[in-house]
Amino acid sequence: MKPNGMVDDSIHYLHGQFETAKIYRAYIVIENGKIRASHPELLAPITEFLKDCPDWDDHEAIFVGREPGINTLFFAFVHNTHRGLAQGGLRLRHYGSVREVFVDGLRLAQGMTRKNALAGLWWGGGKGIIPLPNDVAEATDLEAGHWRRREIFRAYGRFIASLGGIYYTAEDMGTKTEDMDTILGENRFITCTSTARGGSSNPSPFTARGVFRAMQAAWGFLGNPEDLKGVRIAVQGAGNVGYPLIEQLDRAGAIVYAADTRRDAIKKIEKNCSRVRIENTEQILYLDVDILAPCAQGAVIHSDMIPGIKAKLICGAANNILKNPTEDSELLREKGITFIPDYLCNRMGIMNCADEWCGGYFVDADEAEREIEKIYADTLEILQDAKEKGRTPVASADARADKASREFLPPELLRGRGQKLIRRLVNSRWSGGGSS
Repeated sequence: MKPNGMVDDSIHYLHGQFETAKIYRAYIVIENGKIRASHPELLAPITEFLKDCPDWDDHEAIFVGREPGINTLFFAFVHNTHRGLAQGGLRLRHYGSVREVFVDGLRLAQGMTRKNALAGLWWGGGKGIIPLPNDVAEATDLEAGHWRRREIFRAYGRFIASLGGIYYTAEDMGTKTEDMDTILGENRFITCTSTARGGSSNPSPFTARGVFRAMQAAWGFLGNPEDLKGVRIAVQGAGNVGYPLIEQLDRAGAIVYAADTRRDAIKKIEKNCSRVRIENTEQILYLDVDILAPCAQGAVIHSDMIPGIKAKLICGAANNILKNPTEDSELLREKGITFIPDYLCNRMGIMNCADEWCGGYFVDADEAEREIEKIYADTLEILQDAKEKGRTPVASADARADKASREFLPPELLRGRGQKLIRRLVNSRWSGGGSS
């Protein structure tokens, strides 16, 4: 094994280790404040990595699974279930190493805890990840409807079913409504299914509207007209959320610059938003604009590139926009750049999922608009708190979200259910072996 253990190896390597050991399921949990693994010898490099990982925040559990014939591993990260069972989207993308998977999963799950808590939802935070098989370059190579893609999501659906409800999944980067329908065929712990299957389909338009209103609130807070007319705004990413955000900004009269690595996304903008200016993906973050909206992958804002940012406000839909939230947000504040925490402004997707879980989704336009306006109000409150206390909006939002995340789900029947489910999985030897 390499000096740094398996964390710096590929997922393909870890998958091979599971195959050799004939392991189909594994877990890492917190018990009495200590990290415990189902297969201590095999998972020792990962547990040691977690002990020193800055993104480890006493996550309650990490579950890993595999199936014969599927050349990758499945992951479900559970951060905190005080407010309810863990919920968060399922990500399908390429990862360069085991380390990247765990860092992404840990950050995203914690972000979902804060997002759900700040939104007032009685859900905990979780995240699902399917690393692309080593012989697949991009998620788009597994086209919608392709038999191999369906088999992967069927298998992931069985993996989620085996967890008994500790984690509810949904659509996210690299996944589609059709994939959620495939998962639904294997379990009921799923949202963002198609309307034909009783779901709400893709929640991205609602997410875009929430980001738009947060942007208006923040721009107005900074002393500007909040209608955004004539404001120069750079949008990185024209996908599920980025494109409808571009449309809204264009209709509002903003001067919009957009970039995306996919040619079909650019063609869609050129066809429907002729005033939008197309920019190079490498330069979009450094344009001389008023507002920057990262709407693609996370960790795009970091210490090495912050000196080159010219925008006065950063407000986007991507999850985990800052590579190192505490340090990077402080650097931005010192440079006079206001940053809106992504889990504050991009929460309409999870609001849509929560409403779907209760039956239907946003039964009328007024209901959706009320939730969007709460984002507007919360943005102003967070910015005011940060100003009064001389700290970053990230610090203010984290403090508010973390306080709310410690509240327990009110109904006595469900209180502590997340921890009970985790204990049941451990005690039932869900992993098929190892410690018990």
